[in-house]
This record gives sequence, structure tokens and C-alpha cells, in this order.
Amino acid sequence: AALPFGASSQDGSGEALRHQLEHTAERGREFAGVAATKGAALAETAQERAPEWAETARHRGAELAEAARHRAAALAEAAHHRSSALAETAQQHGPE
Repeated sequence: AALPFGASSQDGSGEALRHQLEHTAERGREFAGVAATKGAALAETAQERAPEWAETARHRGAELAEAARHRAAALAEAAHHRSSALAETAQQHGPE
């Protein structure tokens, strides 16, 4: 087998490099196995909890919509009072 640049069979660096590459490949396979297992577990959890999450989202969405309606009404009320106050002030002072 061809050795990488700088490695020679006489000084043993080729063997050390081969051993390091094998070790790295083994660690990569272990990591891939762990990642696949964790990914499957997360997918299963998501599938089991999806109905609960959807229900929570529906309730939370309704709560947020209600809060937005109240806020919009409060802002409209404040804008109405402000415009009425400005109109009254303008009427009192008339054209100056």
C-alpha cells in the first residue's frame, strides 16, 4: 500500500499513521451509531408528544389571539381619546 507523503516504512511512522486512521474510523463508526440511536429516540419522542404539543399550540394560539384583541381595543380606545382631546384643543384655540 502507498504511504502518505512524509511517512516511511523504515521509521514506523507509516504503521503509526495506519493505526491512527483505523482508530479514527472506528470512532467515526461509534459516533454514527450513537447519533442514529439518539436520532431515533428523538423522533419517537416527537411522534409520541406531537398531539400534546399541537394541543398546547392551539390553546396558546387562542390565548395570544385574545390578548391581541384586547390590546388592539385598548389602543383604539386610547387613540380615540387622544384624537378627541386634540380636536377639542384645536376647537378651543381656533385659527390663530
